Amino acid sequence: MKEWIDFLASYPLWIKIFVVCSFGVSILLLVAFRPQADKKPTTMTFTATVVDASDPTKAIRGASVSLNYKGIPRVANTDDHGVSIYTLETKDLPLTTLIQVESPGFRSQQRNVQIDDFRNSERFQLLAEPSPAPAPSRTDDADDQDSRKAIKSIVSGCNRRSVFTTMHAQINRNAMYESLDQCREIVQSNRSLINQPRLSQIAADILGALDSIERTKGSDSPDVHKEIDRFKQSIVDGLNELSKSVKLPFTIPKKLTQSDYYLNLKDANRAPGSPDHTN
Repeated sequence: MKEWIDFLASYPLWIKIFVVCSFGVSILLLVAFRPQADKKPTTMTFTATVVDASDPTKAIRGASVSLNYKGIPRVANTDDHGVSIYTLETKDLPLTTLIQVESPGFRSQQRNVQIDDFRNSERFQLLAEPSPAPAPSRTDDADDQDSRKAIKSIVSGCNRRSVFTTMHAQINRNAMYESLDQCREIVQSNRSLINQPRLSQIAADILGALDSIERTKGSDSPDVHKEIDRFKQSIVDGLNELSKSVKLPFTIPKKLTQSDYYLNLKDANRAPGSPDHTN
């Protein structure tokens, strides 16, 4: 070192100053431009908060927050407070990253965010998705017309003596079963066209009562007769309920009658109370 000082002493002052300054500048450049690998990574916490745009005090729970960090998406869901937290380790501050937020019922949102020591959080306000147009109702004009037509077919088709006449000696049981079976087919083919659940269930109950009468074939006793009349009355009640929902050019009885009789299928199919009989 002494030799270096003695060497410099032999030169003019301006050369001495130049050498010293050059040495200092070299040191500064080495410090400023040292390899990036020498920088220590910085660990920091970034917080994303997601709220409802219509009410910023209302946090959105379970929103998906995707933070694209070094080309790799890091996804986290928000907690009860609408917050998701990320721990980042980087040497590159400020850091710019793409953040995308999604939540069912809300419009997704994405933006580029710059993260540094002074900005380590971001708030997202999501707009609600517009409500979808309601699905066409089954009670639109076309379906409603089909439903009314089906109800009229059931009431008109089952408005027959085999349904409204009690069990007595002046009826032909074979004709009754055959006529009721025709009524059952009418109900079965039209029930699916009824678009109102309550009325469709009434048609189903009528169908069930007709099936129950069908199962009495081969049994002939006072108790069976009473059971058939009970099923018939339930059919009559159902037909009256259906008739209230549509405008019919006729009225149907509310109770079973004993005044009608039929000895063949043609008469069994006639409307109750009609004066003409075929023997």
